[in-house]
Amino acid sequence: MESASKILIPGVKALGEITIGDDVPRLQSVPRTVEYEIAPNNNILECADHVCFPNEFGEDLLEVTNLEKLLERGEKVVQLLYTYRGVSKAIPAPARGSSKADIEALNLKSLEILQPEIEKIKVVFDFHTDATNEFKACIDKIVRQGKKKVVPESLFDALIALVDVLQQMDHIKDVKGCLLNDLSRYKRSLNSVIISEQVTRSEGAALETQANLLSNFLSNVSPIDKNPLTDRYLCRTFRHALKTVPSSEEVLTRLLLHAMDRLTSESYFTPKEKHRLLRASTLLLWLADSEDSSPGSGDGFNSFKQKRVKLNIIQKFAQKHAVVPELGDIVSPLVQTLVGAPHLTAEMMISFAADSKIDTAQLLTEQRKMMVEEYGNYVTEFSCILEKKEKDVKEIAKVVLSGFHLLQQWTSGFLEVHAG
Repeated sequence: MESASKILIPGVKALGEITIGDDVPRLQSVPRTVEYEIAPNNNILECADHVCFPNEFGEDLLEVTNLEKLLERGEKVVQLLYTYRGVSKAIPAPARGSSKADIEALNLKSLEILQPEIEKIKVVFDFHTDATNEFKACIDKIVRQGKKKVVPESLFDALIALVDVLQQMDHIKDVKGCLLNDLSRYKRSLNSVIISEQVTRSEGAALETQANLLSNFLSNVSPIDKNPLTDRYLCRTFRHALKTVPSSEEVLTRLLLHAMDRLTSESYFTPKEKHRLLRASTLLLWLADSEDSSPGSGDGFNSFKQKRVKLNIIQKFAQKHAVVPELGDIVSPLVQTLVGAPHLTAEMMISFAADSKIDTAQLLTEQRKMMVEEYGNYVTEFSCILEKKEKDVKEIAKVVLSGFHLLQQWTSGFLEVHAG
């Protein structure tokens, strides 16, 4: 080893002294100041966080970045709502014969316990407000740019994802009765604390104003006529806000067409993306439909009779995927999303409904048989390619991609059958 090192090391060292006169600059490592990321980890839609050079879609990319940050925040809000558990029932009522001091101490302690839960509700309220304003601003900008302006697909994808997040929040909010129970107990405790002057006037007034605002939010009080709405408060107020933007229905229709194009061409990779497009398609159809100014005037936007919208395709998807998984044990019946659309007739409603003759247990058995058969065929095909002496990289990549596609189909199928 020593003799070998004496021979090799000086030889290698001599190579560094050889110069080649080809005027080629020496390669250097990339400085930290000019490093970049094509797709950052925290960027779910794979769009650049910052624009380095002026380009045609620079402003659009910044809007997509803002929407992505909003979506990341929205996912956390959805999880917050889903995991929310009421605490008001665990707080005891004042015992009989309790002194005034004991009752005041209990109310103050109840207020301290409920305050973090009320802050969670406020987080939901604030996100709904911010998401509505951001979505409305994007729609208004697209309208002002005109139909000739090319809109990046990533912007449409982000807007569709935001619509779906609002819909998920709406469904969870409607089934969480503990939200209103906690707020009611909080308001009673707050009123007692204010009367007993355990907080300052200014602080009490601020807390009371916030509680009243959240009370209207959870009680589904319409901001228009102050009448209570039966359900879907977030989506209904969201639709009302969009109606203030002229020609917003045209942009919503473009979003719907984009979602349907993604579904028909199967331009999605995971079951989550597929189910998001399914849920958003019927919601966008509902959002775009606007009522007439007077009965029979026909001046409203009828999204069900637009030539660009191939209603039969949406109906086939709704019939095939009657119930779509949403989050955890929460599912989304697609036909229920259309309820309340001004131009939805009873006949149309039936055409969107699923076939009642479908047997879920039988369908699950058939899917399992089909999966076993497809798995056997795929393993055979993949093994034959690997055994070839001359391997084609493109062919291998194609087979691998088809394998991922099969995994997506199997997973989606089982999730949809169990959701039904």
